[in-house]
Amino acid sequence: MKLIKIKIVTLSNLKICTFTNSNEAFQIYISLIAELHFCEYIDNSILISDCSISLVKELCRESEIEYQLSKSYCLLPFPSEERECLDLDIPRIYVSCLAAYNSGYLHGMWIDATKDPDDIYDDIEWLLTWSPLAIEQEEDCEEWAIHDYENFQNIRISEYENIETVSQLANAIEENGKAFALFYENDGHTYDISEAVDRFEESYRGEYKSQEDFAYELVENCGYMLDENHPLYYYIDFNGYARDLEYNGEFYFIQSGFEEFHVFENY
Repeated sequence: MKLIKIKIVTLSNLKICTFTNSNEAFQIYISLIAELHFCEYIDNSILISDCSISLVKELCRESEIEYQLSKSYCLLPFPSEERECLDLDIPRIYVSCLAAYNSGYLHGMWIDATKDPDDIYDDIEWLLTWSPLAIEQEEDCEEWAIHDYENFQNIRISEYENIETVSQLANAIEENGKAFALFYENDGHTYDISEAVDRFEESYRGEYKSQEDFAYELVENCGYMLDENHPLYYYIDFNGYARDLEYNGEFYFIQSGFEEFHVFENY
């Protein structure tokens, strides 16, 4: 049997497979079957585009030619720009290949968490096919974990969070903002996410600079126009009224920052 060594080096978005055997006819044969481009000006080599090295190996096996990988080769750069989420303002997750991670490689990608779960899984599978271990050692890389996340407000995402849950939470936050995250952390996590969204929409009363502002608006909505010129304005303790509303269980307030109160009605 002929022995052929395959060396992979990077060249833009292509791979060069260099053969120790200088049989040009064989190289042309390989390139024609694999629909590759044969470059005469590169000695003993073929350029591979849109094709994995596994195809060349398969052709070698079919031709009963032994092959071995050269020890000194570079991996094709991971084309993360094709799919990676670069939007810093939307909920996103950083998914890593665990096989690579456990072998000392940092191989991962930011993924838009607002995508449909099937699309997220598709991105993860694509990420794993580019794992250094999948390319270098031909390992089946199937295990992954969420090693980071952004823009989920106060909601914690675990390493092995269900992707359906991640997508639902991301879309709820994208649609309703910080208020939903506060509601979910306080009470909503006891429900399914779809039910939590429904309950949030029913109970959320808005954002106010203070509890007193909410109490004043509540009185005003009852038809009492008590501005500062009204003789009864300074006789009403709106701050105390707001405390009573919360103590009585009618409403609850979550402060998320300076002059930033979110009001929810209890049901």
